Amino acid sequence: MPENQTSAIRYLKTISRFLLKGRRLPVAISLLVTFLVTWMEIAPAPGVGTLIGRLDNLIYDQRFNLMPKPVKNPENKIVIVDIDERSLQVEGQWPWDRFKVGRLAEKLEEYGVLVTGFDVTFPEPQRNIVQDLLGRVGNERLGGGLATQLLGLETELDADRYMAQAISGPLMSVVLSISFNPVQEVQYGSLPASIVNIDADIADRVALQEMAGYTSNIAVLQEAAAGAGIMNQLPDLDGIIRRVPLVVRYQNQLYPTLALEMARVYFFEDRFDLVTQPSGSVHQVEGIRIGSNAGQYELATDSRAQVLVPYTGRSILSGEGQFPFVSATDVLNDNVDPAILENALVLVGTTATGLFDLRSTPLEAVYPGVEVHANILNGLLDSFVVQEIAAGQQTDLQQVMNGIEQSRGVAFPYQPVWEHGAIVFTLLVTGVLLSLLLPALGPAVLAVMMLALLAMAIWSNFLLWSVYRMDISLTLILLLIVLLGVVNMAYGFLSERRSRKAIKGMFDQYVPPAHIDEMLHNPDAYTFAGESREMTVLFADIRDFTTVSEALTATELKQLLNEFFTPVTGIIFEHNGTVDKYVGDMVMAFWGAPLKDLNHRYNGVNAGLHILDKVEELCVEFEAKGFPRVKIGVGINSGMMNVGDMGSVYRRAYTVLGDAVNLASRLEGLTKYYGVKFLLGEQTVNGLEGFVCRLIDKVKVKGKDKAVKIYEPMCRTAEATPELLDSIEEYEKALNCYFNKDWDAAQTQFEALQHKFPQALLYKIYLERIESLRHENLPEDWDGSYQHMSK
Repeated sequence: MPENQTSAIRYLKTISRFLLKGRRLPVAISLLVTFLVTWMEIAPAPGVGTLIGRLDNLIYDQRFNLMPKPVKNPENKIVIVDIDERSLQVEGQWPWDRFKVGRLAEKLEEYGVLVTGFDVTFPEPQRNIVQDLLGRVGNERLGGGLATQLLGLETELDADRYMAQAISGPLMSVVLSISFNPVQEVQYGSLPASIVNIDADIADRVALQEMAGYTSNIAVLQEAAAGAGIMNQLPDLDGIIRRVPLVVRYQNQLYPTLALEMARVYFFEDRFDLVTQPSGSVHQVEGIRIGSNAGQYELATDSRAQVLVPYTGRSILSGEGQFPFVSATDVLNDNVDPAILENALVLVGTTATGLFDLRSTPLEAVYPGVEVHANILNGLLDSFVVQEIAAGQQTDLQQVMNGIEQSRGVAFPYQPVWEHGAIVFTLLVTGVLLSLLLPALGPAVLAVMMLALLAMAIWSNFLLWSVYRMDISLTLILLLIVLLGVVNMAYGFLSERRSRKAIKGMFDQYVPPAHIDEMLHNPDAYTFAGESREMTVLFADIRDFTTVSEALTATELKQLLNEFFTPVTGIIFEHNGTVDKYVGDMVMAFWGAPLKDLNHRYNGVNAGLHILDKVEELCVEFEAKGFPRVKIGVGINSGMMNVGDMGSVYRRAYTVLGDAVNLASRLEGLTKYYGVKFLLGEQTVNGLEGFVCRLIDKVKVKGKDKAVKIYEPMCRTAEATPELLDSIEEYEKALNCYFNKDWDAAQTQFEALQHKFPQALLYKIYLERIESLRHENLPEDWDGSYQHMSK
């Protein structure tokens, strides 16, 4: 191997050793976090994917509102004819007579409108007044001559025919709407033939919005119109319109959206092509092409033929509308400046509250649906203008420059096809680099770097949006940076805490002051050398301490712990115990060393009961101070233990070790599982007097094959009430039936106990076990023990 390569490898190894020195755990945790977050991008669980999508939507909305909006191209003459509240007051309630709608279309044609799109449907025929009159009065009462005259007027009084003639005028093209229903299988009106060109065997293998039913227009109107488009605007899960499908599928027929159909008619094209790419057994949509000339007008979409709506600003309802609004009654009564409508593309819709065409968008909670169509149409026209420029259809240099400048930033926002791969790559590279770098930083530098990385990620994302209109998912990148920062902050905090504890360790506070005084009277009788003794050890821990700590400031948390540990330590000292250590919210104590204690079982259990009583008193004091209530679990075990002064030349501690100690710790952890406050090991109960105890379970803790009995001390013998003793007797009967595999009797008795004590978790546990075990083929020598896999 060349010498320069060998030197580079040695250099990299030196850097790796420096970065990993003493920091393997945070690096390993950080790498694990990186893998998990990356996996959330590669294959998210359904609930996780939904949550990420919602967060991405929130970021999208904030970015859309914070960044400059696209500038509307003044060359795109899009006007909205509004069936507003004033029009309803003047012309009457909706739906209007078809004669009136037909006159509206005729007026728009007279004003010089090029294409009109109706954002309303006409699914039912209007009753002819002649047939209505003859049906109500009858030919005999009218007389033959009058009836004949009326029948001669039937065609002229056919409102549907009148409107059909009005919308088929030679100077203006009309596009009607179809309302597709994604759920209900309804069929109203006449559905036109699809003009979206795609092979029949591909149509059912494309991932498109699938529709179950439709509400279209009557045949006479649909046949007279130049086209028909979807009026639906399907919101995201949070009810906000961010994206719309340009094409949907109904019974393997594909139909375009209203704005896309108006653009097709405006450009005098006769069809659409759905651009797809095979991907395994399915076809993924890549875009929509308008026209017979390949590539003439092509628009990229996502894999479901959707585009993000390029909103150019707030709506007319806010007073900042980007599109001219003309009241429909003004059009009918010739009160509109002709310059507004001449050569315009018109959308006929409504902003009237009672007509229910108001939507939620990233810009506003209330936004007219017809104005959403106008924004889509504006984006389509701008996209196609840019393609005309690129194709050389505009040769004048000034026209080219004007078109590019006017269309800049208005093209549809999009998610690039490489987005998924880019996010995975970014997560892996960022995660690995930060996993190696962050553990080497101090808290202040780490905090500054986290803020800088978050700012850089957000700035880069906003830059891609501003310059290239790219919508890149940002949630997981931000989540990774935050999680890695929190992991390393937490690890640094814990490491600093351990270091301070080692420096400030109090080497002479192994035993309570009373013990120290006694030892001083006869120092030769005591030694800190290691030895084995039969002792009792106690573990007491605050439950759900994380939740408790999150509700307090650092000062309040310190005060709470001090006020908790002080009386607990006093109780331990009063019962001749030795405090081994405090670990966070846990206290460990033992009896039988350094002073021998023949009553170590009794003193330990008595101390545990006093601690529980004291905690109840503390909860009242804590609530008065605004602190949360605390609950603790206590575990005690007895047996042979190794005790002595252990450690290093830098720090030593007088402590106990052994299986009996480990079991006591696990008993404390099991208190939460069984829903009790206090658990005793079998060796503690053997030879214990003065307390009423009940058997809780036979367990095999993790790492041990031998079952041990665990007990709950109920109270001191003198404090036992007849009711308590009766309940214990009932419980022991049920437990005996359980151990004898008499499942029916055990279930009956445990159900009775559960009914009497509904808050007791223990009885519920046994009922669940009985339900499970009664269906299992248990061995003959089954001893009733339960295997606990967690510590």
